[in-house]
Amino acid sequence: MRQAFILLLLTGIAFGQSFYNRLGYGTFNASASAYAASMGYATVAYSDSNTVLNANPAAWNRLRRVFFSSGGSSAVTQINLDGSRIQRNDTRFQTGQIAFPIGREVGFALGLEPVTDLNSEMDSESAEGVLSETQSGGIWRYYLGAGYRVTPKLSIGARLDILNGLQQRSFIQEYDSSAVATGAAVSSEISGIISGSSFAVGGQLDFTEKLQLGLLLDLPLEQPHFSGTVIMSGVAGELDYEEAFTDWPVRVEAGIRYRQSERLNLYVSLAQWVFTEDAFSEAVLPGMPSSWSARSMGALQLGLVRLPRDLNSRRIVERMETRLGFNSRNFYLTPVSGQLIYEYFAAGGFSLPLMERKSRLDASLEIGKRSGVEDYPDEWISRIRLGVQLNEVWFRNVKRR
Repeated sequence: MRQAFILLLLTGIAFGQSFYNRLGYGTFNASASAYAASMGYATVAYSDSNTVLNANPAAWNRLRRVFFSSGGSSAVTQINLDGSRIQRNDTRFQTGQIAFPIGREVGFALGLEPVTDLNSEMDSESAEGVLSETQSGGIWRYYLGAGYRVTPKLSIGARLDILNGLQQRSFIQEYDSSAVATGAAVSSEISGIISGSSFAVGGQLDFTEKLQLGLLLDLPLEQPHFSGTVIMSGVAGELDYEEAFTDWPVRVEAGIRYRQSERLNLYVSLAQWVFTEDAFSEAVLPGMPSSWSARSMGALQLGLVRLPRDLNSRRIVERMETRLGFNSRNFYLTPVSGQLIYEYFAAGGFSLPLMERKSRLDASLEIGKRSGVEDYPDEWISRIRLGVQLNEVWFRNVKRR
């Protein structure tokens, strides 16, 4: 009986949705930080003692200070649908992190950031009336881990991710009085908590003085599990509903950093989110039209980083670090036609030291497009990210006279 109610809810959604956030787990985020976004998320081989990124825990061994970082983003999505233009804005807090050394060769970090986004809404008209569908929520990652320098050229690291999120999906079908003797409305809503965990291991190798290699493997420990309730008009009370999401992907990423010159670094990485062939085939809650199928998601990420000329200079231009990036990837669900959904993003950004180099401002701008399926509208997306990083030396030995 409960399965029937859920299927009825998702049947209405499946035929009413047009935006990619409504499919499966929604849209996966590569990273939430402004720094990573501005270099195309090609950060698996990135390591620096002045910047803390969470892509590869092997890089955390280089920490020499205590770092605090946080940031937010503002994204505008424009959708052209049936001759009309739909535009929505999403502004929110994105990430928080603290990292510090716990030994000469060991660094520790913990923080949080979003993994997937599910926010979407749509109204569709038919001869019977208007169907209004709304979805909100997403999955966040709460992580902690450490990096260790095994040799002067080899570093390894591990990270534990606790996955937690909220999901709420609802629709209201308002029937036209001409289709029904008396106007009526039918509504359904499902809401609850998603929880799970994963474990990542990474490594970085200084292959030569100019070339560094990076590798990351992220494996699910506890598959995400949904626990919530269903409310339907005409049914008294709430119905409990639980579902295990057995389709969380394995992630593999490999990349290189090439030092072109003293101030110019090039980053290239390939990432793969591996789904099984029958993923989502038996799922009820992760929405997927019956004619769609799962596939692995691959990404190409490129980044170019130009280091500042002089951090002590009075000229802002000489203290500024600039970055360019590009990334492309396919979506992890495909319609029966076999058409692939692709995302293309160009990015750029900068970092500016503040307060005598004890803090730093990061900014990035991404502009891109998500498209590929004729029956689904193209989405043009522009996203601004801002972040701040504070650093300080703690536990310093003070000589007293």
